[in-house]
Parts: sequence; structure tokens; C-alpha cells
Amino acid sequence: MSRALLEPATERRRRSSTTTPNGDPSAGSGVAGPAGPPHARRADYLEFVDCSFTGRITSLQLRGAPHRAQNQYDAGLRGLARQGKPEPPGYRELVLRASNQIHGNDFAGAELIRVSFRFGVDLAAQKLPAGDDYLCLPDAETAVRRAVAALEQDSSELAGKARFFLVDVLQREIDYGQRQLFIRPKNFERSKVVPPHVLLAVELLRR
Repeated sequence: MSRALLEPATERRRRSSTTTPNGDPSAGSGVAGPAGPPHARRADYLEFVDCSFTGRITSLQLRGAPHRAQNQYDAGLRGLARQGKPEPPGYRELVLRASNQIHGNDFAGAELIRVSFRFGVDLAAQKLPAGDDYLCLPDAETAVRRAVAALEQDSSELAGKARFFLVDVLQREIDYGQRQLFIRPKNFERSKVVPPHVLLAVELLRR
């Protein structure tokens, strides 16, 4: 992992890493995770086991499984073909594997800035930062459902935006297999201010 992501990091061990043959793995879906923007670096095939992280980690998606693996594989083959290159040994097994091993990691000493855990990362198997800046939802689906229900009788514009955030951003992550969510409201800042609808949604999720 580049030093731009971990500034500094100690006792770091990366088990496997690759980029797709057709380009930078940070390019792609444009789907924003619950912790940050769509342009975060994507760790499609990275695995972390029993690692300790310190310092600042910025703009990263850790993925419990490759997303749309067949599409990624096909796109990779097309990229290789354009370059006149054969498929690398083990590439198919890597891209089409069912899951990434991400467990036993200690993030407690790190500041996570626009970092998201997506597509089935088990947050119970990690030690995460604590404090008012962060919100961890062990049962995200129940928490989101309760927050949406709390807005049912509120027809205000603010409530509508909060409902959209809960359903279109957070519930979508759950539907993609991320049953637990780790949220930092500050990551949604606009002009250095967290939007009111995000604050409202987070307040309801904390209840």
C-alpha cells in the first residue's frame, strides 16, 4: 500500500495485492460508500490479516469480496488483449475468488478519513477507532430501518434528505452485503460543514 494511504503505518503486512490489467483499480463504479466519496482507492483484491495500523488512512475502500467479479475479469481480459498480452497465471483465480481475508486487524490507533468497509467485511473481526467522530452499527439493517421509521411523520425537506441518505446510501451498502456499517459523519462534509440531513440521520442511528 502506498505511503499516501498510511502516514505513517507500523507493523503493516499486506498478504496479496494487484491491480486489474486494464488500469487503476481506483477507477470504476462511482458508487460512494458510507464513509466517503466515489473516488476512493479500491482494494478489490487486498487481504489484511492481523495487521496494526497507525497514523492517517485516507480515501480507501476495503472490500470483503471483489465486486462484479465477472465484469472485472472480462474487462481485464479485454485490456490485456488490446496490449497483446496473455492472461497472467493465477489471474482468473484471483479476480473471481469468492472473498478476501480481512480479519484480526487493529485500526484503533489510526484516523480513518473517507475509509469505507464494503461488500462483506466483518467489522466484528476488526478493532476499530472509537469516539464521537465515529459510529459503528453492528446490526446496520435494523438501525437504518428504525431511523427511517422515525422520519415517517416528518414531511420536511430536511427529513426527506435524511431519508434519502439512509435508504439510497446506507441501505444500498447493506444490500451489497455489508451487514455492519462504520460511519464517520465528517467524511460527508461540504465546504468543511457536515450537511444537516447527515447529522439528522446519524442522530437517529445512534438512538
